[in-house]
Amino acid sequence: MKKIWLVGLVLATILAIAPVAMASSISFGIIGINNGDPNGTNGTGLVSGSMYLSGTQIGSEFYAGLGSTISLDAVGITTGTETGTLLLTSAGTPVGSSPWGTVYADPYNFFGYDDILDLSNPDPNGLIFVLNDAHNTEVEIYYDYNNSGPGYSYALYSYDPITTNSEPNSNDGYGIDLTPEPSSLILLGTGLLCMAGFLFWKAKPGMIRVR
Repeated sequence: MKKIWLVGLVLATILAIAPVAMASSISFGIIGINNGDPNGTNGTGLVSGSMYLSGTQIGSEFYAGLGSTISLDAVGITTGTETGTLLLTSAGTPVGSSPWGTVYADPYNFFGYDDILDLSNPDPNGLIFVLNDAHNTEVEIYYDYNNSGPGYSYALYSYDPITTNSEPNSNDGYGIDLTPEPSSLILLGTGLLCMAGFLFWKAKPGMIRVR
């Protein structure tokens, strides 16, 4: 009984401190659609892809950094599937502040961003990825105040620095959904189970350790 109580206490502690724990990486699947043009007849429409973030997580905020990438297939933005890398705040210009920290302007003064993706609270800034296409198109992803339509909590915008075109041209942007990839959830669950098993083994009475 004592062993079970001890393991339960430790697991409860782990769950209690989880909101402030650090994480080294997290992966998402991306799926979405532009509210104003669900069929893509005006150059904007379906969105799909994946996003890998490398950095640290504190509570609901993920502080993305070097190594963060995106793979995106978006009507009106990409020609097929294209990849991109995170635009770091070191490449931007400080232009203000928000509850999340300093806000930076991208080199073209089009987006405001902070390299922080809030996973549960609306944040008008967020992440910018620079695609590896001919124009180095910028793509911004952030937790949207308007939720960008039914079923979607995030927004995606793009800016082409060569043609100065932005997509989409609606106020809501692309409504997208970020879904944590199963591998991330499996790793988290496996880690908790392994820790619980180790603690259970340590709590066994009469166990003699031979050196």
